[in-house]
Amino acid sequence: MFVGGYDPALLQDGTKVTFYRTADDNSWSLSTKGIVINDENRGVHIDKVYFSMNSESILIPPHTLAQFLLAVHNSTGHMCSPVQDKMHVCACSEDQIAKFPSFDIYLQNNEKLRITPDQYIVKRWSGCLVYLWVSPNNHTAHLGLPFLRKYLSVFDVDQRAIGLGPMKSRKYQDDATALLIFPITFVLFLVGLGITQVFKSNAAKEVQMEQSRFLTR
Repeated sequence: MFVGGYDPALLQDGTKVTFYRTADDNSWSLSTKGIVINDENRGVHIDKVYFSMNSESILIPPHTLAQFLLAVHNSTGHMCSPVQDKMHVCACSEDQIAKFPSFDIYLQNNEKLRITPDQYIVKRWSGCLVYLWVSPNNHTAHLGLPFLRKYLSVFDVDQRAIGLGPMKSRKYQDDATALLIFPITFVLFLVGLGITQVFKSNAAKEVQMEQSRFLTR
């Protein structure tokens, strides 16, 4: 993600960044016509799609999410269950991921932004984590980090425009990073916990010493 300039070397070969005028001057959003699942003729009307750099999920209208869950059940025979307030977990195998639906968000100029399974699914031993959730508004969609990680995104503040271009694959880098983040975070947590316990212990000793001094006066 860039604000202003960007490095073209990050783009897939033969591609470029396409800029779209924002829907308004108060948000990073684009005007849209609707969202369609699996190239079906019927879709759901939405007015805007928002880009959110602090969201771990892709938020879609309730009806579209219901269509998605039904499509997954029909294609894989498995059900998906909600987890916390940002994703679903689905029973699936590696070869079933390709059977999961894709979404197309149609912009006002009839261009479309495609959301594919590799963008919103993270495979884990116990199944697939699906980073899709219900949008707070029936007529909007929100594209968070699962979408933005696959695109070189440029936010032009002066022109109030959003630029998007397909980014070179970073799958192995991302996987390696993901494998490193957890143990490093866990170690830092343990270190922080140990330091906190030392501070608490020292503080308790100081209180006891002060109480002893007071009583001996």
